[in-house]
Amino acid sequence: MLTTVSSLTMQQRDVLDFLTQAYWSARFGQAPPSLLPLATHQPETLIAP
Repeated sequence: MLTTVSSLTMQQRDVLDFLTQAYWSARFGQAPPSLLPLATHQPETLIAP
């Protein structure tokens, strides 16, 4: 639990929202939310001249 809270806090994500999503996804047999950081931007693609 501490690892989850620490990871979400470092990512500036809401802990209660994450835990609520985890509960409901388990309750209804859906995929759980991810602890991986959310992508904030797409990497730029370099195009050779």
